[in-house]
Amino acid sequence: MIRLAWRTITKTRSTVVGAFATLALTGALICGIGFLLDSGRHSHLPTERYGGVPIVVHPKDPDMRRGAIPDDLLTDLQRVQGVERLVPERTFPVSLLDDRGNPVAVPGARSLGHAWDSSVLTPFTVRTGAPPSNENEVVLDARLAERSAARPGQWVILSVNGTTGRFRVAGVASAAAGADWIYQSAVFFHPTQAVRLSGTGNHVDAVGVYPAAGSDTLVLARRLDSVIASRSLLKVSRGEDLGAAEGNLRDDASTSESAVITVAVFTVMLSAVVLTGAMGLSVRRRGQQITLLRAIGATPRQIRAMLAGEGLLMAVLAMVVAVPVGALVANGLAMFFVGIGALSPAFRLSYGIAPPLEAAGIILVVAQLVALGATRRALAHRPEDVIGEVQTEGRRVGRWRTGIGLVALAGAGAMFVLLAGTEAGAGAASLLLGLLLLTLVAFGLLGPWLIMGVAAAGRRRVRRSALGFLAVANMSFSHRRYASVAIPLMVGSILGGVLLGIQPVTDQRIAEEGRSHMHGSYVMTSDGGLAEAVRSAIEKIPGVAAAVGLEGLLLPTSLVTAEARGLDRIEVVSGSVSDIADLRLTKGSLAEMGAETVAVSTAYAVERKVTVGDRIAIVAPGQPQPVTLRVTAIYERYAWLGDVLVDVRALTGKFPVATYSSIHVRLTPGGDPARIAADLGRAGGTPSSIKVSDQDEWRRWLRDENSRSNQPSQLLILVFVAFLVLASANNLLGSFGGRGAELDSLRHLGGTRAQIRTMLAWESVLVTGTALAVGAAVTVALLTPFSLNAGVGFPPIPASLLVTIVSGPVAVMLAALVFGVWITREVTR
Repeated sequence: MIRLAWRTITKTRSTVVGAFATLALTGALICGIGFLLDSGRHSHLPTERYGGVPIVVHPKDPDMRRGAIPDDLLTDLQRVQGVERLVPERTFPVSLLDDRGNPVAVPGARSLGHAWDSSVLTPFTVRTGAPPSNENEVVLDARLAERSAARPGQWVILSVNGTTGRFRVAGVASAAAGADWIYQSAVFFHPTQAVRLSGTGNHVDAVGVYPAAGSDTLVLARRLDSVIASRSLLKVSRGEDLGAAEGNLRDDASTSESAVITVAVFTVMLSAVVLTGAMGLSVRRRGQQITLLRAIGATPRQIRAMLAGEGLLMAVLAMVVAVPVGALVANGLAMFFVGIGALSPAFRLSYGIAPPLEAAGIILVVAQLVALGATRRALAHRPEDVIGEVQTEGRRVGRWRTGIGLVALAGAGAMFVLLAGTEAGAGAASLLLGLLLLTLVAFGLLGPWLIMGVAAAGRRRVRRSALGFLAVANMSFSHRRYASVAIPLMVGSILGGVLLGIQPVTDQRIAEEGRSHMHGSYVMTSDGGLAEAVRSAIEKIPGVAAAVGLEGLLLPTSLVTAEARGLDRIEVVSGSVSDIADLRLTKGSLAEMGAETVAVSTAYAVERKVTVGDRIAIVAPGQPQPVTLRVTAIYERYAWLGDVLVDVRALTGKFPVATYSSIHVRLTPGGDPARIAADLGRAGGTPSSIKVSDQDEWRRWLRDENSRSNQPSQLLILVFVAFLVLASANNLLGSFGGRGAELDSLRHLGGTRAQIRTMLAWESVLVTGTALAVGAAVTVALLTPFSLNAGVGFPPIPASLLVTIVSGPVAVMLAALVFGVWITREVTR
C-alpha cells in the first residue's frame, strides 16, 4: 500500500499539494517554536562574577537578592565541616556619570557595585594603582575605565540609589585571564562604603564558599543545603548553575519553561484545526477515485492503508522542508526577543534533534487521525455508486462533531456568564483565556453549520444575481470545502483579536485608575531605585506635603493557617499611601498601618478568603519563620499597586528594603511646581540621575512598560495568525484547483469566462466575509465583559487591532480573486 500511496501522490499532485503545503507549514511552525523553547530549556547563563568561587549560597529568585542572607546565617555556614572561608557579596546598581549627568557605560554591560573584599569571587586583580584605602576611593574594571577614560588619581561621578557622589579612582582592575567578563561592569568600593551604599545593613546578597583542602564540593554543597533547609527561599549553586546565581541576566530556562505549556497547547490545537481542514479537503476531492477503487475490488482495509500511507509519506516529505524553514523562523524570533529584552543577550539558539522529532510526531499523529476520519466518510459510498458518479460533498456534518461542538459552545456560554460577574484581575484574565479556548473549539467544529447557515440566509439576498445564487448553492452543497477555508480565518481573527485586544484594555485601565485615584503631583524614579535617604530629603523640601516610597516585591504569602502557594506581588510602602492615592477601601482602615499590620486587595481577599482581623504570613528570604501581620484594611485592586500592602517597618530587621522603585510626591497648595520639580531633581545631589515625571508622564510610562512586557506573546500571536491565514489561503486556492472538471462543465453549458470568474469571486467574498464578520463580532463579544469589569467601558479598538482582524480575510480574498482569474483561464482553454 505504501507503493500505491506513493504512485497516488505523484500522479495526482494537484489534489495533494495543498495538504503537503499545510503539513510543511505546520511542521515549520512547530519546529521554529520548538527550537526556541528547547534552546531556552537547555541554556546556561555564562558565569562571570562567580568565576573564581566553587559554591555560592544565594536566593532562589534573583528579584529577592538584595539583603536575602542575614548575618546569623553566615555564622551557621562557617561552622559547616569542609568550609575554609566565606566571602559575603553585596551587589547594587551604580551609574558612572559625566559632568552633565549622562551615564557612561560599556555597551551591553550592566554596571554593578561591590565591596573590594569580594573581588576574589571573580577574581579581579589590580592592574594599575591600588585597592581603595578609604570610603572616597573606588576601583574600576578595565573596560569601564577605558570607556570613561578614567585613570588612577582622577575623580569620577557615581550615582547609587539616586544619590550622587564624587569618588577618587584608586586603581583599575582586570578579571583573571580566561574569565568571561562581557555582560557586566564592576565598580569596587571600600567595604564600609559598600555596606552604606547597598542599604541592606548586616544582611548580604550572597555568600561565596571556599572549601577546605581535600573537601569534595558536591558533599560540601549537600551539607550547606541541610543548613539552609530551615531558611526560606535560599539555594546552593555550583558549576554551570553559578551563572544564574549572579542574577545579572535573565534566566532563559525559567523564561522558556513558563511559556512552554501555553505555546504548546495553542500550537498543537491550531495545527490540528489546519491539518484537519487541509487533509480532509484532499481526501474529499478524491472521493470518485476511492469509490472506483472499491468498485474494482479494493477492500476497506486496503483503502485505509493507502490513505494512511499517503499521510505518512506526505508528513515525512513535509518535514524535509519544515526543518530548515523552522530554523529560519526560530532565528528570527530569537533576534526579536533578544532585541526587546525578553531573552538575555547571552541567549544562544541551538538546533537539537528533539524539536524536529516532536514536530514530526505531532503532524504524523494528526495526519493519521485525519486520514482515518476521511476514510470513514469515503467508505460510506458503495462500490456501485461509481456508476452514478455520486459526489462526496453535500453530506451533513457528523453527529459526534456537532455534539462536541455544541457542548463546547454551551461551556463557552457558561464561562461568558462567569466572566461577566468576575472582578478585573488575574482571575478575569484566566476566565477570558478559557472562554477563548472553548470558543475556538466550538467554531472549529461547528464551522460547516455556520457556512450552511450563511448560505441559507444568502439565498434570499442574491436571487437577482444568477451567479451569486449559484455561488451560494455551491457553498451550501460543499460546506465542508468552504468550512476548511473559513475556520482557520475565523480562528485566526478571534485568537488575534482577543489576545491582542487585552493589551489596550489594560492600558486604558491603567490610565483610568491614575486619573481617578492618584492625587500626587510628581513621581520620581531612577535606574537602580531610590534610597530612603532620598525620600527623607524630599520630605524636607519646602512645598512638599508628602513623599511616599513604593517598592514591589514577589514573595510567597498566605493565611497563617494555610500553606503559601506561588509568589504574590507585595507593595512595600514608606509613608502614608493615603497621601498620594485614594484606595477606595471596602473594609477596615489604613490608619492602623504599621509594623504589625497589612492591607490586601479585594482580589486577594476573595481568592484567599481573607477578611479584616485575619493574620497573613509573608515568607521572607533567609528567615527561619515567616513574618505574620494582621489585616487592617481591604482596598480595591489596582494595576499599579500590589495585592498586599506592607509598611516598610514591618520588614525591618527581617528583610531589608534597600530602595524604592518610585517615590510619589504631593505638593502643598499654592506652591511653585516648577521650582519644586527642580528641587526634587536635585534631592540626591548634582549632577542628578533622578527622573521627575508628572502624573500623565508616569501613567504613560506604566502603560508602555505593560505593553513592552507583553511584546513576546504579541509576536507569537501574530505568528499564529499569519500561519492560519496562509493555511486558509492554501485551502481556498486548493479547492479552486480541484474544480477543473466542474468549471469546464459550466463552460460547456454556455457559461463565459467572465461569468465563471464572477461566481468564484462571489464564493471568495462570501466565505472570507463570513469569517471576517464572525471573527470581529466574537472578538468584541468576548472582550466586552472583560473591558467592562476593568472599568473602561466598551473595549477600545485601536487601528492596529483592526488591521490584525481585517488583514487576514482580505488578503485571502484578494489571493482567491487573482487565482480565480488564472484557474478560469487554465480550465477553459
